[in-house]
Amino acid sequence: MSDRYPVQSNTLVQHAEMLNDRARNEWFKHRIEQNCPNKVVLDVGAGSGLLTYYALQAGAKHVYAVESDLGISPILRGVLSKCFDSDRYTIINTNFWTDEVEQLIDPDSIDVVISETLGGAGIDEGILTTWWCAKNFAKSDCVFIPNDVSIEVHSWETYDFLGGVPDQAAYLNKHSLPAEFLEAVVTTDTEDLRMYQWRSVDEYMRSIYPRTKLHTVNWSPSNLPEYRFDLEYPTHVFPMIDFTLEIPKGLIAFVPIMEEDYLYNFMHSHWRKAPFYYVPESGTYRVTYKTSDENNVDLQWVIQRLL
Repeated sequence: MSDRYPVQSNTLVQHAEMLNDRARNEWFKHRIEQNCPNKVVLDVGAGSGLLTYYALQAGAKHVYAVESDLGISPILRGVLSKCFDSDRYTIINTNFWTDEVEQLIDPDSIDVVISETLGGAGIDEGILTTWWCAKNFAKSDCVFIPNDVSIEVHSWETYDFLGGVPDQAAYLNKHSLPAEFLEAVVTTDTEDLRMYQWRSVDEYMRSIYPRTKLHTVNWSPSNLPEYRFDLEYPTHVFPMIDFTLEIPKGLIAFVPIMEEDYLYNFMHSHWRKAPFYYVPESGTYRVTYKTSDENNVDLQWVIQRLL
């Protein structure tokens, strides 16, 4: 029998790389087997159902699998129906961050909350908000998987935005260009610099350039930031993250950690990248995590120099 199974649907193509991440799967499987036997479990962002499958295989009493993406939901439903009796699980197709779920799950009824709403920035798929909402249903001794997420701010003393990575760094040769033109194009390039980019993390963490850890922020279900309700979508909540930091000139990155494991140690390519920024001048900066567009949906780190 072949070790490779072709994916037929466009929907599952988007999940295939994550499902093939053996290190990621084993991490969650181990934590689920430790905590889910004979428990009532909530899986938020169930996707194609792997973590719900692990929980039911481990002997969970019942699993609520919440998935708002109607594209992947048929696969979730099909997988669970083929593997388990339907009375052992409940599929909920709605946005977990709304009050609709309160009509479907009893308060103080959940023993274990599983959610992999992490993303390459650690919190960009909304795990903090997921925890915030899940506490409405969690028992006082509820176990969260994962139960901790951190962001480390790292800085590199680099001359250029690319950080001296050999296969990416580019230079202009002063012997090939008029001096006036060279000065003009380099300064214009700096003015036009896109400060924010996603980059692979591990090559920078192994870089020969000096690196400094500037700051760490850490959250758990019992230690969450304050929240605000969006006026356009009053059932949605967003975390309020705001701090001041001395940042040297150079490259900085917001590197995510899940329960002391750097996410880039896993194989899923989206987790191997993190948000990188170029800071053109040393100084005191205000760092916030907030929306960057009019629709109040795309949350990212925003760095503003304080004069």
